[in-house]
Amino acid sequence: MYWNYLADMPHGINNVFQGWDAHWHANVLAFISEEGIAAPGEMGALHHQFTGAPMYYPTAWHSVVSIPARWVDLTTMAEYNLGSGIMLALVTPWAVAALAGLLGGRAVAGIAGAGTAFFPALPWIEIRVAAIPAATSMMLGVMAAMLTIHCLRDRRAIPFAIFALFGALSSQPQGLLVAVFLVVFYWLFHALFAPTRSRLGDFLTLAAVGLGAVATAIPAAVFLFGNEDAEDFGDFARTFEVPGIDRAESWRLAAGLLTRHTNEFGPTWHLLIIGGIGALVLLARKTVWPILLWAFGVALSAHAMKYFETPVGDFLQEIVSPFYSDARRINVWVSILVAATAALLLGWIIHKVAAAMNKDRIRKLPVTVGATSVVIAIVAGTSLITLQEPARALSQDSRSGRLVSERDLRAYDWLAEQPKAYDGHILVNPDEGSGWMYAYNRLPSTARHYFYTGAVEPELTALFHTLDQAGSGTNDGEEVDAILKRMNINYVFISPPNFWGPEKQPPNDVLLNLRDTAPGLTEVYRHREVTIYAVDEMFSAAELEKILENSPYPPQTP
Repeated sequence: MYWNYLADMPHGINNVFQGWDAHWHANVLAFISEEGIAAPGEMGALHHQFTGAPMYYPTAWHSVVSIPARWVDLTTMAEYNLGSGIMLALVTPWAVAALAGLLGGRAVAGIAGAGTAFFPALPWIEIRVAAIPAATSMMLGVMAAMLTIHCLRDRRAIPFAIFALFGALSSQPQGLLVAVFLVVFYWLFHALFAPTRSRLGDFLTLAAVGLGAVATAIPAAVFLFGNEDAEDFGDFARTFEVPGIDRAESWRLAAGLLTRHTNEFGPTWHLLIIGGIGALVLLARKTVWPILLWAFGVALSAHAMKYFETPVGDFLQEIVSPFYSDARRINVWVSILVAATAALLLGWIIHKVAAAMNKDRIRKLPVTVGATSVVIAIVAGTSLITLQEPARALSQDSRSGRLVSERDLRAYDWLAEQPKAYDGHILVNPDEGSGWMYAYNRLPSTARHYFYTGAVEPELTALFHTLDQAGSGTNDGEEVDAILKRMNINYVFISPPNFWGPEKQPPNDVLLNLRDTAPGLTEVYRHREVTIYAVDEMFSAAELEKILENSPYPPQTP
């Protein structure tokens, strides 16, 4: 379905995704392609071009997605779009199947994998919000946790479990946390009461995996502690609270899997009923740890949507912070639990059907495989029918050109052919998304994300407030001219609106009014909201005249 939705959008698989995180992810892919650098500790070279300040950003997802692009001629946009769908199509069913297999066996695992598309929080919403590396990390975390639990039976798997946990961390930190939740709840509420070897033996096995995982994570921790631009998870506290709801409503939304965007898929009660009956199957087998973990996840989601103003709330906040205090992210792994338990009910039905068809040979492979195949076909087919339209709307919602329009793309193409376009830098306003020009055709924009670099790039930050003094001859103007020269900025590219809109993020009037206020800049291109200026100090009079002659939209053109 995802490929069909992309095909219907402008430029097909080369469509520019307008979401927040996609901007950064695409530019990381472009950086890997252009510079051959994929090390997470080297991302400062991409984000902090002028100071070289260190930055650590997990790049496992980007590294894997970039590999096929070296064999196939793909644009960066196609890399991102195809990589998003393919990666989640692979890891999501595997993760849910791995958990379901632990709970109910292989037949249940197959059903669980086929049923993942039913759950909006698993593939669709994460594609919509461009949180693909984070979602991938959580899926890898589930699989790493299952491998860790398997180590209790076969200690030869310990090295593989350690590297699996490191792989989850290398995509995003949330994956490692999800793995910890699963293993800790399994050990506390199952293995302690029914140890595989002995309580001490199980503990030592899990401790060996944990210590190994910590050892592999030390380099990342060292980078993060020395990272001036590291994201403080606490900065997102209360960012995603749901306004106007009471405590009871927060519990209802959390338990109903109704976090951000899921309402666009309609009710989820049928999923909860099936999952609830599956939970009864678990209780009948005296397996309570998945149910307790589900309740814990619901409490975290309820807190993220409406904070508990108690000491308990302070404790929960420490746990939800690595998920950016966002119930939507927590809902990913909570939905995995529900999907796995829902498969238990269908597995129980298969067991009964197989028994009725062949009482004397219930374990014969043809009967079980036949019944399982029928159920999987029904589950997968129904999901294709019922989710098609909401999935289409959600997948196409952020591909309409709100920030990077056809006019922006034409301007990128024109600018790429102008003198010195690639010899220095092009100043852009980060929150307008014009940093996409780097992913689109490698134009050297000063920003590669919507984020402002702030104090980490002091001279660049100063220009956002003083660029109107360029060429003015004043003391401030001379300082601005000197900064432009030191940073080798040849052009300025302005294209509102900003990402969040004027109510949440006031427009930058200095940058929007350069036409009337900056004598040291020459407007060379104006097509509706898109304006390009040349920095006079960086060009001769003849060069400026040539650029204006080449412009399909010179200043007098509206």
